[in-house]
Amino acid sequence: MGRETDRIGFVVERDGIEGAREWVKCTLQIYRSAIDNPKSHASKPEYRAQFEDAIRELEAWLLGSDVGEKRRR
Repeated sequence: MGRETDRIGFVVERDGIEGAREWVKCTLQIYRSAIDNPKSHASKPEYRAQFEDAIRELEAWLLGSDVGEKRRR
């Protein structure tokens, strides 16, 4: 389990699964934008890989939560 998964767990407890999905979608947008912005520290070589890892972790969680929701229906 990675750092983003821990953060998502906190948001799920606080805001529920739907709130967490929205938080993940928003965070993904922010991180993606940051790594593409040369003015952002996230785009710098020493940080970019960490943000890319976080993006993959968030995407995996979001995909898993969507699959889980479809199974419950």
